[in-house]
Amino acid sequence: MKNLLIILFVGSIILFPACSNDFLHNESQIKEQLDTLVTMYIMEGEQVLTLNLSKQNDGKFTIVKHPKFFEFNSMTGKLIDGKAIITYHLSAEEWAVSSTYSQEAYETQLLLGVDNYGLVACPVNVQNSLHSFNGIRFSDDVINFDTTEMRALLLYNDGNNPVCFNIFSKPSEISLSNSSGTIIPNSNFLLTFMLNREGLSPGEYSTSIGFNIENYGDVTIPVYFKVDELKTASNTLIEGMVVEADFNSNENKLFLLTSTPNRLTIIDLDDSSKTVIDLPKKPSCMDFSSDFSTVFIGNTIASFLTIDIAKNNHIREYELPIIPYDLEYGENGYCYITTGYVGYTSMICSVSLTSGNVFSYPNQYKFDEYTKLIKVPEKDLLLGYTTHLSPSRIILFDLSNDTISDRIKSFENTESAGGLWLVDNGNFSVSKQRDVRKITGNYFDELSLNIYGTIDGITGEIAHVSEHSGKSMLNIVIQGDYTSNTSWSYILLWDFNSASEITKIFPSKINNFQYNTVRYSFLAKNDNTLVILSTDSQFLDQNSTWYYEFVSF
Repeated sequence: MKNLLIILFVGSIILFPACSNDFLHNESQIKEQLDTLVTMYIMEGEQVLTLNLSKQNDGKFTIVKHPKFFEFNSMTGKLIDGKAIITYHLSAEEWAVSSTYSQEAYETQLLLGVDNYGLVACPVNVQNSLHSFNGIRFSDDVINFDTTEMRALLLYNDGNNPVCFNIFSKPSEISLSNSSGTIIPNSNFLLTFMLNREGLSPGEYSTSIGFNIENYGDVTIPVYFKVDELKTASNTLIEGMVVEADFNSNENKLFLLTSTPNRLTIIDLDDSSKTVIDLPKKPSCMDFSSDFSTVFIGNTIASFLTIDIAKNNHIREYELPIIPYDLEYGENGYCYITTGYVGYTSMICSVSLTSGNVFSYPNQYKFDEYTKLIKVPEKDLLLGYTTHLSPSRIILFDLSNDTISDRIKSFENTESAGGLWLVDNGNFSVSKQRDVRKITGNYFDELSLNIYGTIDGITGEIAHVSEHSGKSMLNIVIQGDYTSNTSWSYILLWDFNSASEITKIFPSKINNFQYNTVRYSFLAKNDNTLVILSTDSQFLDQNSTWYYEFVSF
């Protein structure tokens, strides 16, 4: 992922009110002049700016000079692999009364002072993106939904008198936040437009929205959107309550761990065959070996099983001093188990799969109940994150000696509560709250988790993330985002390298349940089919009905 910026629609573009700080720096001594021209738009809101320096190592930087009227969330920051991520905004009111407001654009520069390196200059184009139509300035002269469901339009009155407007025509597929309003002098009015593609045939659409502006006349704003073709198979009922699900993209197999009945069901997508392994106890969690030949299943009593999938053979049951909440196989002959039950002398333990010996970590104050575990690929590292406690934290465990030891690193307030996923072969983490962090450092004592960016353009939380082996596509389940105007959850396909949206797939196009909620989404082997698990209710409980299906996009 090169620039983990965010998908922003017009109207929520983020600008930085610049302070007019004139620091005394000799600009003739600039160490590096960046080639890429950065554009800062004259709009309200907040935006993220990413600068790539040739200096690849980490280091602190200070903003020493920047365009007038832009303000920055912080005047200092830290380089991560030569990348500077800066957040800023602009005050449209201050800009409006300035003498430069009438200019369409002008060029200036952003100057950074980098520790142990020198001054870095970035060329900046300050762009007036407000289009004037009959007494009102519009943030854009076209509304292009592309593949999104919501767009915003900012109306600005730079005159001396209030201006009234009303919308007299629009497509039936589009709903409005307001159909009329009054804009006071030197102020703005934000309109949001919601597009409902339900029932529309695939293709590209061109239409318009008509504005009547008091004392000026009518204005027509073109509208463009497209509807992608989705081929949906019928829903298949899953018997029982899904405890956990996983997917082997190499063999195109879906694994469903369920209770009532207690079983592991394996569905081969190539030939639609099913393999069912009945379990002797009620399951609580599971993990697989990297080749999916062995599954490790935690029970709701103090034990876990290992099963040879190919032979459908219960290899062994291991007794534990705790009831498993989560379980992770370390690819080193050990399993690591946490508990969700308070009162145990240990919240985490290591189990040798060869001897069955259990190594409990006694310093329970260092750990939290309900901690999820993730093995970091190709490294002697185990990552843990809290799911029920706030403030949340991430813990890194050193597995160089196989068992959990005192060599741990804890990162507080990491916004990881409820969900965390590793992507890009374990180099990055994505949290439920949409934060993306990079794991840096070659040795355990040097390890750190640095904010790399945020997946924006969504208002809900991330419920599940998966990626295709060898591909840059992330498959993200979003819950609690009502911007679709039709459902509570949807699937976002995201290009990890370019940090851009590929498409959104909404549950209303998957099945007919009013409160359909997507729980898992996996990318199948052929790259254009999703394997989706959903329930018929917004809230998950023992009465929820589970379904799976395949959607081509």
